[in-house]
Amino acid sequence: MQLDVNEMRRTSIEYEKLECVDDKFTFYYDESNNIRKLHLTSKGLNVEKACNFVLAGIVHKGEYHSADFDSLKKSLCLQKSAKEIKLKHIGKGSFDRILTSEKLNILLKWILDNDFYIHYFSLNVLYWSIVDIVDSIIENLNVVERQFFIQSHMSIKSDLYKVIVNNEALFLEKLREFEYPNIKSDKVKEFSGFLVGFVKRNSKALSEDRRYLLTKFMESAEDSTELFFVMNEKDHILISDFFIYYLRNTCLFKNSKHVFDEEKEIEVIFNEYDLVDQGRIINNYSFVKSEEVLEVQLSDVMAGLFAKYSIFLSDTSNDQIKAIKSSLNQRQLVNLKLIENLIDKSDAVSRGFFFHCVSEDEYLRNNYFMHNQTCI
Repeated sequence: MQLDVNEMRRTSIEYEKLECVDDKFTFYYDESNNIRKLHLTSKGLNVEKACNFVLAGIVHKGEYHSADFDSLKKSLCLQKSAKEIKLKHIGKGSFDRILTSEKLNILLKWILDNDFYIHYFSLNVLYWSIVDIVDSIIENLNVVERQFFIQSHMSIKSDLYKVIVNNEALFLEKLREFEYPNIKSDKVKEFSGFLVGFVKRNSKALSEDRRYLLTKFMESAEDSTELFFVMNEKDHILISDFFIYYLRNTCLFKNSKHVFDEEKEIEVIFNEYDLVDQGRIINNYSFVKSEEVLEVQLSDVMAGLFAKYSIFLSDTSNDQIKAIKSSLNQRQLVNLKLIENLIDKSDAVSRGFFFHCVSEDEYLRNNYFMHNQTCI
């Protein structure tokens, strides 16, 4: 089967106004919180905690680099028994705890000094699993209502997610009863009624105006006869695999090389497709054993670091975020600034290096904590 890389990437380039996507880079990848599948069970989800899936790593311009990895390994003073460089060798604990690491300081400076950049993708898997509810309701609105709610769809999705998290166990139980995301036609009205009642009972954490908007939006679905994006799918399967996220950069940066850590299930899916660029089959990706490729090992550290950061943003309240930020010691502040510098340096090359699918709270907390924006 063929996949046209230009069709796959066109919308992202035009909508996000991405630059330098045709330049030649070499991307290295590793993943963190790779649950491989997400589905509903009698206990809620098939995982104990639905942490963000993170696919991240380092990247450099062109096909080759001249960085001295031996000097890095020597500076990090790794134990001889360590076969690979992993996040646990750099720092342990929560994200703010890892910021105290001297080895993190050494690594970040080395990456900056050796003309590497970073890239990462972060997916809040539960948030992603419920946004189709909002998109389905928008599809059923009249033209005027649709125009209004499309402008507010990100805040509505985030508010629905916040309401769900407030009573997650009950919501997931009901999703399973309705065989979500495969709502049957004769159950659409009942499901819509459940959504309205659930929002009304569990939205106290929202401000009054946002609670009103979310409730009115949900009430607009009560007369629906279909919910397009949550019908005709497989019962209970929220995410069948993460292939599309591995595919994103291979299409977006079609002239680059993409070196992934070995992931058999994803490799099998890749093998089902030919990537085609203007009628020509391209082979711009490979899967390798991380112990054989130091760049992938550093990507493991980056993926683990940003996975820790995603948990920090998701699980820490606004007040706690502010308190932690104000109490950071000098080393933590320096390391946080190095991460910010690395993000800014990479973003200046191409904003396509970064992609998030997260709730509004996570987005705003990131802007506050990492980029010093007064937004929470």
